[in-house]
Amino acid sequence: MTFDEQRQYWANFAEAGLGLRFSGSFLPQSMYFTFDAVRGVYLVNAGNPRHPNFYDFRAGLWYAFTR
Repeated sequence: MTFDEQRQYWANFAEAGLGLRFSGSFLPQSMYFTFDAVRGVYLVNAGNPRHPNFYDFRAGLWYAFTR
């Protein structure tokens, strides 16, 4: 959950979903890919030109720099 003191619709939301993390021998040990499917709800809908619910698909690449 994320809340905003100014109560802007896009900054007040809750999200939940599923995600996968992939790593392999062909990647450095500190690197992995992520894929997430998320369903969200805007908690404040005053001034919201969109639907009160949303779906989002996300992909990410993570790499940790360590010594």
